[in-house]
Amino acid sequence: MKFNKTLAVSVLLAISGPAFAAKGDLPNGQPFQQLEAAIQAAESSAADAIAAEAAARASGDEALGAALASEAAARLAADSAEAAIRAAADAQEAAARMAGDSALASDIAANTAAIADNKAAITDIDGRVSAVETDLAGLTAIVADLSGQVDNNIAEIQELLTVTAGLQTNIDSLVATQQADFDALSTQIGTLASQADSLEASLAQLRADLHAQLDAQTGDIAGLTADLAAMDANLSAQIAGLAQDMLIAQGQLSSVNVAIANLEGNQAALAQELDGLQLRADAIAGRVSGLEGRVSTLEGFHVTIPQVCDSGIDQGNNGNTYDWVVCDADENGAWVSHGNNWSGSASGSGYHADKICQDLGYSRADKWGGTCGSVCGYCQGPTSCDSPGNQVTNTSMTSNNAGTDDLGRMIARTVSWTCVND
Repeated sequence: MKFNKTLAVSVLLAISGPAFAAKGDLPNGQPFQQLEAAIQAAESSAADAIAAEAAARASGDEALGAALASEAAARLAADSAEAAIRAAADAQEAAARMAGDSALASDIAANTAAIADNKAAITDIDGRVSAVETDLAGLTAIVADLSGQVDNNIAEIQELLTVTAGLQTNIDSLVATQQADFDALSTQIGTLASQADSLEASLAQLRADLHAQLDAQTGDIAGLTADLAAMDANLSAQIAGLAQDMLIAQGQLSSVNVAIANLEGNQAALAQELDGLQLRADAIAGRVSGLEGRVSTLEGFHVTIPQVCDSGIDQGNNGNTYDWVVCDADENGAWVSHGNNWSGSASGSGYHADKICQDLGYSRADKWGGTCGSVCGYCQGPTSCDSPGNQVTNTSMTSNNAGTDDLGRMIARTVSWTCVND
């Protein structure tokens, strides 16, 4: 009996089903390769059967040959069934992998859409940030303009105060001059009045003496009369001169009164002018107060940053000198160090780091550390605020080393610290 390979392949394909009808329908070609291996195994079994059949025929045992052929066919059918089962399992595994690839593709598409949405949101945020920066630039320009107006108003007020002081000085000088003239005239008038009183007393005494002489020298009446007439003439001349002096004094006194009246008028006019200047000063002060309020309102938009090498001296240290200097600073914080003229002890005195940071415009001190005596550095060669070295500030201010007084927490000796905004 001859083995027919083509007939065996057809029988195996019919048994395995449509899944193995063509090699192109099998994923990766693996089940088809298994089928070929099964065919090769079947061929090998058929060859064995043929050889056995030939041996049986040679021995003349026809029945044994038929039995061997039947056994070979059974083995071939069993091998084909096992190959078909394995191929079906491989096909299901390939289908599952394809379904997983579809889910992964769906996730990638979803992530791509989310990335596009995030890019749009970032673009919108960039636009808003640009708008805020534009508004901040406008507010900064307004603050600068208001500052200029405040400076101009302060200059005007100072000029008005200077003019007012000058007018007051002139008034005081004029009043003093007029008062001196009035006092001099009053003294002169008093002197003239005293002289008139003295002359009247002298005249009365002379008359009394004349009467006494007349009584004593009745015989010399003519001579006495002549003397009396001469004395009367002399007295009349003196009285006339005195009257003229009094008229002159009265004229001078009238001039003084007129000058005083003019001075009082000038004082009234100056008082009105001063009132007007005061009103202007009050109005300007109101404008300045309003501008200060506006500047205070806008102060939050204006950040004052200390400059590198700004320095100062910590007060309230029991006579010890604690000078400090700014090593670095920006709008978020600063690095401050002891200065070159540091002296003092760690007992009962030190740097009030929180207060110094607040004076510089920050909220508080944050970290501190030693320097080994290096200004704006740490245990290294010559350093300064212009040429800083390493910054070592690792200790929290909650662990300050010099206690606390009325001005706050203190750190002592050669130290540096950082300032922060909360």
